[in-house]
Amino acid sequence: MTKITKRAVIISGILLAWFVGNSFFKKPEENKKITRGNKQTVRFRNVSLQSFDEAVNVRGYTKAWRSACLRARTSGEVEKIYVVSGQKVKENQLLVKLSDDSRFERLAKAKHDVKAKKLEYEALEKLGSMQYHSLAEVANKKTLYYAALLEEKQAKLDLEYSKIRAPFSGIVGSIYLNEGGVSIRCNIDSHHFDCRA
Repeated sequence: MTKITKRAVIISGILLAWFVGNSFFKKPEENKKITRGNKQTVRFRNVSLQSFDEAVNVRGYTKAWRSACLRARTSGEVEKIYVVSGQKVKENQLLVKLSDDSRFERLAKAKHDVKAKKLEYEALEKLGSMQYHSLAEVANKKTLYYAALLEEKQAKLDLEYSKIRAPFSGIVGSIYLNEGGVSIRCNIDSHHFDCRA
């Protein structure tokens, strides 16, 4: 047994002996006399529902249940702002749209490149299976095809990122426009308030 274990056992034994000793050797309480004081009178009346029109002034502040600071995930000029500060918004509602610039053209080009690279890869793969082309050339075309797929995915994301949407229903707190782009603060979930006085 280690020193710590021995100490813990000794302390536990002392506490147990103290609790047991107090319960057996407790002094009997003296009989307490119950005295009756002055008699109280009780009045009653029938109560009915009444309106209560009184205002209570409370000083305090509300705290947002959840908040989010939104920023554009891509560069571009602000084309249109669809909301103002204090406006209620629903989840996934469009707040700000950045200019499309050449995003649609980039996506169309990426889709065209995917089709072309796929055709080249499939054709070369057939020729490679008949041993008319080397496996290295087939692997190179496959890599170019996958790179075109990634470029298409990136173009789709870039187009989607040009739209800033509300992550949840709430109230728009403030909108800041600066050289770096747009920053939006959605402050209050409209169903929950933390009110402190």
